[in-house]
Amino acid sequence: MRLYGHPSAYHAYLYTDLELCFFYLLQISILQEKILQLERQIAAETEKTASKRGTARGQVEVVIVADNAAFVELKLTYSKEG
Repeated sequence: MRLYGHPSAYHAYLYTDLELCFFYLLQISILQEKILQLERQIAAETEKTASKRGTARGQVEVVIVADNAAFVELKLTYSKEG
């Protein structure tokens, strides 16, 4: 590609192009850092979840009343006090 005109116009073109390249590289770097932080948070949560597994003995009675039959998903959470 040939650019015709004053050398300062060519210099300005290159400078603008380089500015855009550095801007995009900076944005990529920022996104990579955010991804790394999210991956660390996911790993920490996964580790917490894995450490909570074990055995427990207990009995739970649940009475659910509904107008129509339906499939539901129930989640039981308990805490051990003391």
